[in-house]
Amino acid sequence: MAEKFDLLTDVLEHIIQGVAMFDGARNLALWNQRYQDVLQLPPGHLKVGRPISELALYLARRGDYGEGDPEALAKARVEALWSGEEIQREITVPNESSISGENIYAVLTQVTENGALVVTYTDVTERNHAQRELRESQERFRDFAESSADWLWEMDADLRFTYMSGNVERVLGVAPEWHYGKTRQDLLGDDYDHELWDDHLRALRERRPFRDFTFYRVGDGVKPVWLSSSGIPIFDADGAFQGYRGTGSDISERKAVEAQLIQSDKLATLGTLAAGTAHEMNQPLNIIRLIVDSIRYENDTNTPSVEVDTGDLDEVVNQVLRMAEIIEQMKSLSRRDDQGAEPFMPTDALTNALSLVERQFSSTSLNFRNTIPASCGPVRGSSGQLQQVILNLVANAKYAVDARATKTPADEPFNGLISVSLIDERAANQVRVTVSDNGGGIDETVLKNIFDPFFTTKEVGEGTGLGLSVSRSIIETMGGQLDVSIEDEGTRFTITLPCIVDAAAPASSAQSTS
Repeated sequence: MAEKFDLLTDVLEHIIQGVAMFDGARNLALWNQRYQDVLQLPPGHLKVGRPISELALYLARRGDYGEGDPEALAKARVEALWSGEEIQREITVPNESSISGENIYAVLTQVTENGALVVTYTDVTERNHAQRELRESQERFRDFAESSADWLWEMDADLRFTYMSGNVERVLGVAPEWHYGKTRQDLLGDDYDHELWDDHLRALRERRPFRDFTFYRVGDGVKPVWLSSSGIPIFDADGAFQGYRGTGSDISERKAVEAQLIQSDKLATLGTLAAGTAHEMNQPLNIIRLIVDSIRYENDTNTPSVEVDTGDLDEVVNQVLRMAEIIEQMKSLSRRDDQGAEPFMPTDALTNALSLVERQFSSTSLNFRNTIPASCGPVRGSSGQLQQVILNLVANAKYAVDARATKTPADEPFNGLISVSLIDERAANQVRVTVSDNGGGIDETVLKNIFDPFFTTKEVGEGTGLGLSVSRSIIETMGGQLDVSIEDEGTRFTITLPCIVDAAAPASSAQSTS
Protein backbone atom coordinates (compact mmCIF):
# COMPACT_ATOMS: atom_id res chain seq x y z
CA MET A 1 0.00 0.00 0.00
CA ALA A 2 2.85 2.36 0.90
CA GLU A 3 4.40 1.68 -2.53
CA LYS A 4 1.14 2.59 -4.28
CA PHE A 5 0.83 5.75 -2.21
CA ASP A 6 4.37 6.79 -3.14
CA LEU A 7 3.58 6.13 -6.79
CA LEU A 8 0.40 8.25 -6.56
CA THR A 9 2.34 11.05 -4.87
CA ASP A 10 4.97 10.95 -7.63
CA VAL A 11 2.28 11.16 -10.32
CA LEU A 12 0.58 14.10 -8.62
CA GLU A 13 3.83 16.03 -8.51
CA HIS A 14 4.39 15.65 -12.26
CA ILE A 15 0.97 16.56 -13.64
CA ILE A 16 0.23 20.14 -14.72
CA GLN A 17 -3.04 20.40 -12.77
CA GLY A 18 -3.29 21.41 -9.15
CA VAL A 19 -4.92 18.51 -7.23
CA ALA A 20 -6.15 18.15 -3.64
CA MET A 21 -8.29 15.57 -1.83
CA PHE A 22 -10.32 16.03 1.36
CA ASP A 23 -11.58 12.94 3.20
CA GLY A 24 -15.12 12.25 4.38
CA ALA A 25 -14.43 14.20 7.58
CA ARG A 26 -13.62 17.21 5.35
CA ASN A 27 -9.96 17.21 6.29
CA LEU A 28 -7.05 17.56 3.85
CA ALA A 29 -5.76 14.13 2.85
CA LEU A 30 -3.30 14.84 0.03
CA TRP A 31 -2.27 17.56 -2.44
CA ASN A 32 0.53 18.44 -4.86
CA GLN A 33 2.81 21.45 -5.08
CA ARG A 34 0.88 22.77 -8.11
CA TYR A 35 -2.27 23.06 -5.93
CA GLN A 36 -0.39 25.14 -3.37
CA ASP A 37 1.10 27.36 -6.13
CA VAL A 38 -2.29 27.98 -7.75
CA LEU A 39 -3.84 29.14 -4.46
CA GLN A 40 -0.65 31.09 -3.69
CA LEU A 41 -0.49 29.70 -0.17
CA PRO A 42 2.51 30.33 2.11
CA PRO A 43 4.92 27.42 2.71
CA GLY A 44 3.75 25.02 5.42
CA HIS A 45 0.15 26.24 5.25
CA LEU A 46 -1.14 22.89 4.00
CA LYS A 47 -0.97 19.93 6.37
CA VAL A 48 -2.53 16.50 6.38
CA GLY A 49 -5.64 16.51 8.54
CA ARG A 50 -6.18 20.26 8.32
CA PRO A 51 -9.95 20.99 8.02
CA ILE A 52 -11.14 22.51 4.74
CA SER A 53 -13.07 25.05 6.81
CA GLU A 54 -9.76 26.60 7.99
CA LEU A 55 -8.44 26.78 4.42
CA ALA A 56 -11.70 28.33 3.19
CA LEU A 57 -11.66 30.89 6.03
CA TYR A 58 -8.09 31.89 5.10
CA LEU A 59 -9.10 32.41 1.47
CA ALA A 60 -12.23 34.33 2.47
CA ARG A 61 -10.24 36.68 4.72
CA ARG A 62 -7.82 37.21 1.83
CA GLY A 63 -10.74 38.33 -0.33
CA ASP A 64 -10.91 35.38 -2.73
CA TYR A 65 -14.67 34.98 -2.16
CA GLY A 66 -15.59 38.62 -2.43
CA GLU A 67 -16.90 41.10 0.13
CA GLY A 68 -18.85 40.05 3.24
CA ASP A 69 -18.43 38.24 6.53
CA PRO A 70 -15.42 35.91 6.01
CA GLU A 71 -16.80 33.16 8.27
CA ALA A 72 -20.19 33.15 6.50
CA LEU A 73 -18.53 33.19 3.05
CA ALA A 74 -16.20 30.32 4.01
CA LYS A 75 -19.02 28.18 5.42
CA ALA A 76 -21.19 28.77 2.35
CA ARG A 77 -18.35 27.81 0.02
CA VAL A 78 -17.62 24.53 1.85
CA GLU A 79 -21.27 23.54 1.85
CA ALA A 80 -21.55 24.35 -1.84
CA LEU A 81 -18.60 22.09 -2.61
CA TRP A 82 -20.01 19.06 -0.79
CA SER A 83 -23.53 19.60 -2.07
CA GLY A 84 -22.36 19.55 -5.70
CA GLU A 85 -23.71 23.04 -6.46
CA GLU A 86 -20.37 24.13 -7.94
CA ILE A 87 -19.07 21.18 -9.90
CA GLN A 88 -17.31 23.49 -12.34
CA ARG A 89 -16.26 27.13 -12.18
CA GLU A 90 -13.41 29.46 -13.14
CA ILE A 91 -11.23 31.57 -10.90
CA THR A 92 -8.80 34.36 -11.76
CA VAL A 93 -5.53 34.53 -9.88
CA PRO A 94 -3.16 37.53 -10.11
CA ASN A 95 0.23 36.59 -11.55
CA GLU A 96 2.81 39.29 -12.25
CA SER A 97 4.93 36.93 -14.36
CA SER A 98 2.02 36.29 -16.75
CA ILE A 99 1.76 38.37 -19.93
CA SER A 100 -1.80 39.37 -19.03
CA GLY A 101 -0.97 39.84 -15.34
CA GLU A 102 -3.27 36.98 -14.29
CA ASN A 103 -3.97 33.28 -14.62
CA ILE A 104 -7.37 31.72 -15.19
CA TYR A 105 -8.09 28.26 -13.78
CA ALA A 106 -10.95 25.88 -14.43
CA VAL A 107 -11.94 24.35 -11.05
CA LEU A 108 -13.56 20.91 -11.08
CA THR A 109 -14.93 19.26 -7.93
CA GLN A 110 -16.20 15.72 -7.45
CA VAL A 111 -17.61 14.10 -4.27
CA THR A 112 -16.74 10.37 -4.14
CA GLU A 113 -18.99 7.53 -2.92
CA ASN A 114 -17.33 7.53 0.51
CA GLY A 115 -17.91 11.28 0.94
CA ALA A 116 -14.41 12.47 0.00
CA LEU A 117 -13.92 15.57 -2.16
CA VAL A 118 -11.46 15.76 -5.08
CA VAL A 119 -10.56 19.24 -6.42
CA THR A 120 -8.54 19.95 -9.58
CA TYR A 121 -7.27 23.29 -10.91
CA THR A 122 -6.44 23.42 -14.65
CA ASP A 123 -4.73 26.47 -16.16
CA VAL A 124 -6.99 27.67 -19.04
CA THR A 125 -5.42 31.11 -19.46
CA GLU A 126 -4.16 30.51 -23.00
CA ARG A 127 -7.34 28.72 -24.02
CA ASN A 128 -9.53 31.56 -22.76
CA HIS A 129 -7.36 34.18 -24.41
CA ALA A 130 -7.48 32.22 -27.68
CA GLN A 131 -11.27 31.94 -27.42
CA ARG A 132 -11.56 35.66 -26.70
CA GLU A 133 -9.30 36.52 -29.63
CA LEU A 134 -11.37 34.21 -31.84
CA ARG A 135 -14.58 35.92 -30.78
CA GLU A 136 -13.03 39.34 -31.35
CA SER A 137 -11.72 38.19 -34.72
CA GLN A 138 -15.15 36.90 -35.69
CA GLU A 139 -16.78 40.15 -34.58
CA ARG A 140 -14.13 42.14 -36.43
CA PHE A 141 -14.64 40.05 -39.55
CA ARG A 142 -18.40 40.51 -39.31
CA ASP A 143 -18.06 44.27 -38.82
CA PHE A 144 -15.68 44.59 -41.78
CA ALA A 145 -17.91 42.41 -43.94
CA GLU A 146 -21.05 44.39 -43.15
CA SER A 147 -19.51 47.87 -43.25
CA SER A 148 -17.39 47.41 -46.38
CA ALA A 149 -18.60 48.54 -49.79
CA ASP A 150 -17.35 45.20 -51.09
CA TRP A 151 -18.70 41.79 -50.18
CA LEU A 152 -17.09 38.51 -49.18
CA TRP A 153 -17.85 35.11 -50.66
CA GLU A 154 -16.86 31.48 -50.32
CA MET A 155 -17.18 28.48 -52.62
CA ASP A 156 -16.84 24.80 -51.78
CA ALA A 157 -14.73 22.18 -53.54
CA ASP A 158 -17.44 21.83 -56.23
CA LEU A 159 -17.12 25.60 -56.90
CA ARG A 160 -20.62 26.28 -55.53
CA PHE A 161 -21.24 29.37 -53.44
CA THR A 162 -21.72 28.62 -49.75
CA TYR A 163 -21.47 32.12 -48.28
CA MET A 164 -21.89 35.76 -49.27
CA SER A 165 -21.95 38.76 -46.96
CA GLY A 166 -25.07 40.90 -46.85
CA ASN A 167 -23.67 43.78 -48.94
CA VAL A 168 -24.25 41.79 -52.12
CA GLU A 169 -27.99 42.42 -51.84
CA ARG A 170 -27.45 46.18 -51.93
CA VAL A 171 -25.43 45.87 -55.14
CA LEU A 172 -27.21 43.12 -57.06
CA GLY A 173 -30.68 43.36 -55.58
CA VAL A 174 -30.79 39.69 -54.52
CA ALA A 175 -30.26 38.12 -51.09
CA PRO A 176 -27.00 36.27 -50.34
CA GLU A 177 -28.94 33.00 -50.09
CA TRP A 178 -29.98 33.36 -53.73
CA HIS A 179 -26.41 32.44 -54.72
CA TYR A 180 -26.00 29.41 -52.45
CA GLY A 181 -25.54 26.09 -54.21
CA LYS A 182 -24.89 27.80 -57.57
CA THR A 183 -21.67 27.91 -59.55
CA ARG A 184 -20.43 30.93 -61.45
CA GLN A 185 -21.62 29.25 -64.65
CA ASP A 186 -25.12 28.99 -63.19
CA LEU A 187 -25.14 32.75 -62.65
CA LEU A 188 -24.24 33.64 -66.24
CA GLY A 189 -26.97 34.86 -68.56
CA ASP A 190 -27.32 33.92 -72.21
CA ASP A 191 -25.34 36.90 -73.46
CA TYR A 192 -21.85 36.80 -71.98
CA ASP A 193 -18.26 36.96 -73.15
CA HIS A 194 -17.53 33.27 -73.73
CA GLU A 195 -13.78 33.63 -74.19
CA LEU A 196 -13.34 35.79 -71.09
CA TRP A 197 -15.33 33.37 -68.96
CA ASP A 198 -13.75 30.26 -70.46
CA ASP A 199 -10.33 31.55 -69.33
CA HIS A 200 -11.66 32.39 -65.85
CA LEU A 201 -13.42 29.06 -65.36
CA ARG A 202 -10.27 27.29 -66.51
CA ALA A 203 -8.32 29.15 -63.81
CA LEU A 204 -10.86 27.99 -61.20
CA ARG A 205 -10.62 24.37 -62.31
CA GLU A 206 -6.83 24.61 -62.12
CA ARG A 207 -7.08 26.00 -58.54
CA ARG A 208 -5.25 29.21 -59.44
CA PRO A 209 -5.68 32.48 -57.50
CA PHE A 210 -7.13 35.38 -59.46
CA ARG A 211 -7.22 39.13 -58.93
CA ASP A 212 -9.45 41.89 -60.33
CA PHE A 213 -11.39 39.65 -62.69
CA THR A 214 -13.63 42.27 -64.31
CA PHE A 215 -16.91 41.42 -66.01
CA TYR A 216 -20.33 42.80 -66.82
CA ARG A 217 -23.01 41.05 -64.74
CA VAL A 218 -26.42 40.79 -66.35
CA GLY A 219 -29.01 38.05 -66.03
CA ASP A 220 -32.32 36.99 -64.57
CA GLY A 221 -32.95 38.33 -61.09
CA VAL A 222 -30.01 40.75 -60.90
CA LYS A 223 -29.52 44.30 -62.09
CA PRO A 224 -26.78 44.88 -64.70
CA VAL A 225 -23.53 46.12 -63.16
CA TRP A 226 -19.79 46.04 -63.73
CA LEU A 227 -18.13 43.82 -61.13
CA SER A 228 -14.60 42.96 -60.09
CA SER A 229 -13.79 39.78 -58.19
CA SER A 230 -10.65 38.39 -56.54
CA GLY A 231 -10.17 35.01 -54.91
CA ILE A 232 -7.68 32.49 -53.57
CA PRO A 233 -7.95 28.68 -53.41
CA ILE A 234 -8.28 27.11 -49.96
CA PHE A 235 -6.53 23.85 -49.04
CA ASP A 236 -6.63 21.81 -45.83
CA ALA A 237 -3.60 20.62 -43.84
CA ASP A 238 -3.22 17.61 -46.14
CA GLY A 239 -3.27 19.76 -49.27
CA ALA A 240 -6.79 18.76 -50.34
CA PHE A 241 -8.69 21.46 -52.20
CA GLN A 242 -11.54 22.92 -50.11
CA GLY A 243 -12.84 25.70 -52.36
CA TYR A 244 -12.31 29.43 -52.84
CA ARG A 245 -12.59 32.50 -50.68
CA GLY A 246 -12.63 36.03 -52.02
CA THR A 247 -14.20 39.45 -52.46
CA GLY A 248 -16.50 41.15 -54.93
CA SER A 249 -16.75 44.85 -55.82
CA ASP A 250 -19.19 47.03 -57.73
CA ILE A 251 -17.01 49.03 -60.14
CA SER A 252 -19.79 50.52 -62.28
CA GLU A 253 -18.97 54.08 -61.18
CA ARG A 254 -15.27 53.54 -61.80
CA LYS A 255 -16.04 52.19 -65.28
CA ALA A 256 -18.19 55.24 -66.00
CA VAL A 257 -15.40 57.60 -64.89
CA GLU A 258 -12.86 55.68 -66.96
CA ALA A 259 -15.13 55.92 -69.99
CA GLN A 260 -15.47 59.67 -69.47
CA LEU A 261 -11.68 60.08 -69.16
CA ILE A 262 -11.11 58.02 -72.30
CA GLN A 263 -13.70 60.06 -74.18
CA SER A 264 -12.20 63.31 -72.89
CA ASP A 265 -8.74 62.26 -73.99
CA LYS A 266 -10.15 61.11 -77.33
CA LEU A 267 -11.68 64.54 -77.94
CA ALA A 268 -8.41 66.18 -76.91
CA THR A 269 -6.59 64.03 -79.46
CA LEU A 270 -9.12 65.06 -82.09
CA GLY A 271 -8.49 68.68 -81.18
CA THR A 272 -4.78 68.16 -81.81
CA LEU A 273 -5.59 66.68 -85.22
CA ALA A 274 -8.15 69.35 -86.09
CA ALA A 275 -5.78 71.77 -87.81
CA GLY A 276 -4.29 69.09 -90.01
CA THR A 277 -7.70 67.63 -90.75
CA ALA A 278 -8.99 71.04 -91.82
CA HIS A 279 -6.11 71.19 -94.28
CA GLU A 280 -6.96 67.67 -95.46
CA MET A 281 -10.56 68.69 -96.06
CA ASN A 282 -9.59 71.99 -97.70
CA GLN A 283 -7.56 70.35 -100.46
CA PRO A 284 -10.44 68.25 -101.91
CA LEU A 285 -12.77 71.23 -101.61
CA ASN A 286 -10.36 73.43 -103.58
CA ILE A 287 -10.06 70.79 -106.30
CA ILE A 288 -13.84 70.42 -106.50
CA ARG A 289 -14.29 74.22 -106.64
CA LEU A 290 -11.76 74.55 -109.46
CA ILE A 291 -13.42 71.80 -111.51
CA VAL A 292 -16.90 73.25 -110.96
CA ASP A 293 -15.65 76.74 -111.87
CA SER A 294 -14.12 75.33 -115.04
CA ILE A 295 -17.36 73.60 -116.00
CA ARG A 296 -19.34 76.76 -115.30
CA TYR A 297 -16.94 78.80 -117.44
CA GLU A 298 -17.26 76.37 -120.34
CA ASN A 299 -21.01 76.37 -119.95
CA ASP A 300 -21.12 80.19 -120.05
CA THR A 301 -18.93 80.48 -123.16
CA ASN A 302 -20.38 77.63 -125.21
CA THR A 303 -23.76 76.37 -126.21
CA PRO A 304 -26.03 74.92 -123.52
CA SER A 305 -25.38 71.47 -124.89
CA VAL A 306 -21.64 71.62 -124.08
CA GLU A 307 -20.32 68.22 -122.98
CA VAL A 308 -18.72 67.92 -119.56
CA ASP A 309 -15.35 66.15 -119.36
CA THR A 310 -15.99 62.76 -117.68
CA GLY A 311 -12.54 62.86 -116.17
CA ASP A 312 -13.40 66.04 -114.30
CA LEU A 313 -16.53 64.44 -112.86
CA ASP A 314 -14.55 61.37 -111.82
CA GLU A 315 -12.11 63.64 -110.01
CA VAL A 316 -14.99 65.35 -108.19
CA VAL A 317 -16.29 61.95 -107.08
CA ASN A 318 -12.82 60.88 -105.91
CA GLN A 319 -12.36 64.03 -103.85
CA VAL A 320 -15.83 63.67 -102.30
CA LEU A 321 -15.00 60.08 -101.39
CA ARG A 322 -11.72 61.26 -99.90
CA MET A 323 -13.53 63.76 -97.69
CA ALA A 324 -16.12 61.15 -96.74
CA GLU A 325 -13.32 58.80 -95.71
CA ILE A 326 -11.70 61.47 -93.54
CA ILE A 327 -15.04 62.37 -91.95
CA GLU A 328 -15.85 58.72 -91.25
CA GLN A 329 -12.44 58.17 -89.64
CA MET A 330 -12.92 61.20 -87.42
CA LYS A 331 -16.44 60.11 -86.50
CA SER A 332 -15.22 56.61 -85.72
CA LEU A 333 -12.49 57.94 -83.47
CA SER A 334 -14.77 60.42 -81.66
CA ARG A 335 -17.56 57.90 -81.10
CA ARG A 336 -17.99 56.79 -77.48
CA ASP A 337 -16.68 53.25 -77.19
CA ASP A 338 -19.44 51.25 -75.49
CA GLN A 339 -18.37 47.91 -76.94
CA GLY A 340 -16.88 45.31 -74.68
CA ALA A 341 -13.58 43.60 -75.31
CA GLU A 342 -13.51 41.64 -78.55
CA PRO A 343 -10.90 40.09 -80.86
CA PHE A 344 -9.42 42.43 -83.49
CA MET A 345 -6.34 42.81 -85.65
CA PRO A 346 -3.81 45.39 -84.40
CA THR A 347 -2.68 45.90 -88.02
CA ASP A 348 -6.12 47.32 -88.87
CA ALA A 349 -6.11 49.61 -85.83
CA LEU A 350 -2.68 51.02 -86.72
CA THR A 351 -3.52 51.43 -90.40
CA ASN A 352 -6.73 53.32 -89.62
CA ALA A 353 -5.09 55.53 -87.01
CA LEU A 354 -2.06 56.43 -89.10
CA SER A 355 -4.16 57.22 -92.16
CA LEU A 356 -5.41 60.25 -90.22
CA VAL A 357 -1.95 61.73 -89.80
CA GLU A 358 0.39 60.55 -92.54
CA ARG A 359 -1.15 62.84 -95.21
CA GLN A 360 -0.66 65.76 -92.81
CA PHE A 361 2.98 64.82 -92.24
CA SER A 362 3.59 64.43 -95.99
CA SER A 363 3.05 68.19 -96.44
CA THR A 364 5.70 69.08 -93.84
CA SER A 365 9.45 68.62 -93.50
CA LEU A 366 8.80 65.93 -90.91
CA ASN A 367 9.81 62.40 -91.90
CA PHE A 368 7.21 59.83 -91.00
CA ARG A 369 7.93 56.12 -91.26
CA ASN A 370 5.76 53.19 -90.39
CA THR A 371 6.23 49.49 -90.75
CA ILE A 372 3.07 47.42 -90.47
CA PRO A 373 3.02 43.78 -91.62
CA ALA A 374 0.16 42.44 -93.70
CA SER A 375 -1.07 40.38 -90.73
CA CYS A 376 -0.30 39.47 -87.14
CA GLY A 377 -1.77 37.58 -84.23
CA PRO A 378 -5.17 38.83 -83.05
CA VAL A 379 -5.51 40.57 -79.68
CA ARG A 380 -8.43 41.19 -77.39
CA GLY A 381 -9.79 44.61 -76.47
CA SER A 382 -11.05 47.69 -78.29
CA SER A 383 -9.70 48.55 -81.73
CA GLY A 384 -10.93 52.15 -81.35
CA GLN A 385 -9.14 52.59 -78.05
CA LEU A 386 -5.88 51.21 -79.47
CA GLN A 387 -6.20 53.74 -82.31
CA GLN A 388 -6.66 56.44 -79.67
CA VAL A 389 -3.45 55.36 -77.90
CA ILE A 390 -1.46 55.33 -81.15
CA LEU A 391 -2.70 58.79 -82.16
CA ASN A 392 -1.91 60.10 -78.68
CA LEU A 393 1.66 58.78 -78.82
CA VAL A 394 2.15 60.10 -82.36
CA ALA A 395 0.77 63.52 -81.36
CA ASN A 396 3.20 63.64 -78.41
CA ALA A 397 6.06 62.63 -80.70
CA LYS A 398 5.16 65.42 -83.15
CA TYR A 399 5.02 67.94 -80.30
CA ALA A 400 8.52 66.90 -79.18
CA VAL A 401 9.92 67.02 -82.72
CA ASP A 402 8.36 70.44 -83.40
CA ALA A 403 9.70 71.76 -80.10
CA ARG A 404 13.22 70.61 -80.94
CA ALA A 405 12.96 72.09 -84.44
CA THR A 406 11.95 75.45 -82.94
CA LYS A 407 14.97 75.46 -80.64
CA THR A 408 17.44 74.34 -83.32
CA PRO A 409 19.46 77.20 -84.93
CA ALA A 410 18.69 77.81 -88.60
CA ASP A 411 22.26 76.98 -89.62
CA GLU A 412 22.12 73.55 -87.97
CA PRO A 413 20.00 71.24 -90.16
CA PHE A 414 17.49 69.11 -88.25
CA ASN A 415 15.34 66.47 -89.86
CA GLY A 416 12.45 65.50 -87.63
CA LEU A 417 11.57 61.80 -87.61
CA ILE A 418 8.68 59.78 -86.19
CA SER A 419 8.67 55.99 -86.61
CA VAL A 420 5.83 53.57 -85.92
CA SER A 421 6.31 49.83 -86.20
CA LEU A 422 4.43 46.66 -85.37
CA ILE A 423 6.32 43.44 -84.69
CA ASP A 424 4.48 40.14 -84.60
CA GLU A 425 6.28 38.05 -81.99
CA ARG A 426 4.55 34.71 -82.55
CA ALA A 427 7.11 32.78 -80.53
CA ALA A 428 6.33 34.90 -77.46
CA ASN A 429 2.63 34.94 -78.34
CA GLN A 430 2.50 38.72 -78.32
CA VAL A 431 2.42 41.80 -80.53
CA ARG A 432 4.76 44.74 -79.97
CA VAL A 433 4.09 48.26 -81.25
CA THR A 434 6.68 51.03 -80.96
CA VAL A 435 6.35 54.77 -81.48
CA SER A 436 9.68 56.62 -81.46
CA ASP A 437 10.92 60.09 -82.31
CA ASN A 438 14.10 62.17 -82.38
CA GLY A 439 12.59 65.08 -80.46
CA GLY A 440 15.33 65.27 -77.83
CA GLY A 441 13.96 62.80 -75.30
CA ILE A 442 12.49 63.18 -71.82
CA ASP A 443 14.43 64.42 -68.82
CA GLU A 444 15.22 61.46 -66.55
CA THR A 445 14.03 63.44 -63.52
CA VAL A 446 10.46 63.47 -64.86
CA LEU A 447 10.50 60.07 -66.58
CA LYS A 448 9.18 58.29 -63.47
CA ASN A 449 6.12 60.56 -63.40
CA ILE A 450 5.33 60.47 -67.09
CA PHE A 451 2.27 58.20 -66.67
CA ASP A 452 0.85 60.00 -63.62
CA PRO A 453 -2.58 61.60 -64.14
CA PHE A 454 -2.45 65.36 -64.86
CA PHE A 455 1.34 65.30 -65.19
CA THR A 456 2.54 67.12 -68.31
CA THR A 457 5.72 68.75 -69.61
CA LYS A 458 3.80 70.89 -72.10
CA GLU A 459 3.07 74.57 -71.69
CA VAL A 460 -0.08 75.65 -69.85
CA GLY A 461 -3.08 75.23 -72.12
CA GLU A 462 -1.33 72.78 -74.45
CA GLY A 463 -2.02 69.54 -72.62
CA THR A 464 -4.35 68.02 -70.01
CA GLY A 465 -1.83 65.60 -68.53
CA LEU A 466 -4.29 62.74 -69.03
CA GLY A 467 -3.14 61.34 -72.37
CA LEU A 468 -0.40 58.96 -71.22
CA SER A 469 -2.25 58.00 -68.04
CA VAL A 470 -5.37 57.07 -70.00
CA SER A 471 -3.27 55.32 -72.65
CA ARG A 472 -1.55 53.12 -70.09
CA SER A 473 -4.93 52.31 -68.48
CA ILE A 474 -6.34 51.29 -71.89
CA ILE A 475 -3.38 49.02 -72.66
CA GLU A 476 -3.41 47.42 -69.19
CA THR A 477 -7.16 46.77 -69.53
CA MET A 478 -6.30 44.81 -72.68
CA GLY A 479 -3.84 42.74 -70.63
CA GLY A 480 -0.83 44.52 -72.09
CA GLN A 481 1.88 46.92 -71.04
CA LEU A 482 2.96 50.43 -72.07
CA ASP A 483 6.60 51.33 -71.40
CA VAL A 484 8.81 54.31 -72.16
CA SER A 485 12.56 54.51 -72.75
CA ILE A 486 15.05 57.23 -73.66
CA GLU A 487 16.75 56.81 -77.03
CA ASP A 488 19.90 58.57 -78.29
CA GLU A 489 17.99 61.50 -79.78
CA GLY A 490 14.47 61.03 -78.49
CA THR A 491 11.88 58.81 -76.84
CA ARG A 492 10.47 55.38 -77.56
CA PHE A 493 7.10 54.14 -76.31
CA THR A 494 6.52 50.40 -76.52
CA ILE A 495 3.11 48.71 -76.39
CA THR A 496 3.11 44.98 -75.70
CA LEU A 497 -0.18 43.11 -76.15
CA PRO A 498 -0.84 39.39 -75.60
CA CYS A 499 -2.21 37.52 -78.60
CA ILE A 500 -5.32 35.39 -78.32
CA VAL A 501 -4.34 31.74 -78.15
CA ASP A 502 -6.14 29.32 -80.47
CA ALA A 503 -8.53 32.01 -81.66
CA ALA A 504 -9.77 32.42 -85.20
CA ALA A 505 -8.13 35.59 -86.48
CA PRO A 506 -10.56 38.31 -87.58
CA ALA A 507 -10.30 39.43 -91.16
CA SER A 508 -7.58 42.01 -91.75
CA SER A 509 -7.27 44.70 -94.38
CA ALA A 510 -3.86 46.01 -93.28
CA GLN A 511 -1.03 46.39 -95.77
CA SER A 512 2.70 46.82 -95.31
CA THR A 513 3.81 50.41 -95.73
CA SER A 514 6.99 52.31 -95.19
